[in-house]
Parts: sequence; C-alpha cells; structure tokens
Amino acid sequence: MKKNKIIVILRGGLGNQLFNYAFAKALATKNEFDLVVNYKSGFENDFIYRRNYLLQYFNHSARLASNQEMLIPFHRMRRFILVKMNQWFPGIMTNFICQQNMNFDPDILGKKLNRTTIVDGCWMSEEYFKEIKSTIRKEFITLFELPANILPLNNAIKINNSVAIHIRWFNKPNEMQSHNISASYYRNAIEVLNKKVENPHFYIFTDEPTLIERKINLSDLPYTLIKNHQLDNNEMIDFILMRSCKHFIISNSTFSWWAAWLSDYENKIVLSPDIKMTGLTTWGEEKQVPDAWIKLKV
Repeated sequence: MKKNKIIVILRGGLGNQLFNYAFAKALATKNEFDLVVNYKSGFENDFIYRRNYLLQYFNHSARLASNQEMLIPFHRMRRFILVKMNQWFPGIMTNFICQQNMNFDPDILGKKLNRTTIVDGCWMSEEYFKEIKSTIRKEFITLFELPANILPLNNAIKINNSVAIHIRWFNKPNEMQSHNISASYYRNAIEVLNKKVENPHFYIFTDEPTLIERKINLSDLPYTLIKNHQLDNNEMIDFILMRSCKHFIISNSTFSWWAAWLSDYENKIVLSPDIKMTGLTTWGEEKQVPDAWIKLKV
C-alpha cells in the first residue's frame, strides 16, 4: 500500500524556502506522511528575482518530487483544475492546501489528513514547527563548504562577540514607497547591543554595500562589512557566516530570521523590527517573531 505524501511547493529566496519546508515537515510528521519537495514549479516564472532551489545545501530528509508530482507540464493550469476539483468534489482528488493570508493559523496542524496533499504557502512562524524544533535544526545543518579564503572570517566570527547586522534594500532610496527598515531602528539596536554585549564586533550583511552609511553611522563602530555579493553561491556563504554570529540585529527578512533562529549560541540576543508591512515584504504578522526576541520600534 502506497504511503500518503505531503508535496510542498518551494518559493522565494532561501528564508522563504526554509519556512515552506519547516511547515510541511511538521505537517508530514503529524500525519505520518512522506515529505516530497517540489523544487521546480515555484521558481519557473520568477523573472524578477530569478530565485532557485537552495535546499540541496541542507541536510533535509525529503525526496525530490517527480514531474508528475509537480504537475509538470502545464502545472499552472493543472493546479487551477486541482483546486477547483477540491472545491467541487472534496475528499476525492489530491488535497491542496493554499495559504490564504499571512496570519498565523493555530488550527491547521490539527487537521487530520487522509490523502496525499499539496502544500503552497510561506507559513512564517516557528509555532508551526515548534514541536519538532530539534528535527528542523538537524535537517537545516548546512552541507555547503565555505571557500578556503572565507574560512578565516568564519572562525573570527565564532571567536568574537559577534553581532550580525542585516540591512536589506527592498526599495531604492529614491522610491516614494519603501519597505526598507529605518536608520533609527539600526541606531537604537546598536545602542541596545552595546549595553548588553561586552566588546561587540559588528558584521554587516547587505545587498547594497555602497549604501551602508544611509542606515548606520560607522564612526567609532567596530565593524566588518561582508562583501560577498559578487561571489558564486554568495547567498549560502552569507547565510553560513551570519548563522555563525552570536547576536543579531535582523531586518524584515526571512533570511536573517532563519540565520538568527538557527544560531547555536545559547545566550544569543536577537533584535527584530517592530513594524507591520504587507506587499513587497510581509512582516509583523502574529507569532512571526519568537517571544524570546526583542522587538524594537522602527
């Protein structure tokens, strides 16, 4: 008898993919289903950011989906038909769970599934996978090997009282609407860490290195600017370096959220922006930021 499956559609950058997977792993564990990763269809039409599958660099236990399981070819049309069939004839076709909004849904893991289910959504809260936290941490051990010239930097981060600062530029400085976090947030966060951490050294991670001083006053700040954006696999390199830090000033980004969450430092301090945003970036939804983290007004 074939075992039922959770087939998770991966989308977005590394942080979003980790949330996709962690939720699906919890759902599969709860229902004693196999977990299968759709590593293609969620990236097929990403013409702007050109994201791609990155979980091959992690110790996850899921198998990769076949084209049939990914509804390939014509996956958009076949997905539409499947969703409609689920509405018209519930309990007959492959089940399809599509996240309707970013609010935390406390009931979804309690649903008992009785057939193979496709899952599509980001599910940005540790509450979805808190019960299998140790499993998620094991499956998100990185298998990617840092280049030899990066290893000394990674070792220094581990030795120092390292603080990761993540500055993500969702919008250019001259754009009217902005999803970028304000300079005041970073100024206040640095003040907090300076009081709480002895001799901190700040490691600045950003997608726009030339714009750093629009957000941070670098004078008298012991810092190292991480400049790997021109390297191959720069996303994985930055993620491993950030994850090696002891303390964190994250942005409204799932990338730095996961680096902080996966950090092994027992006494880590994590500062997060206390702001609600929707659209280009979604942030500030219920249960998105763990209770142990410090939320600072932006």
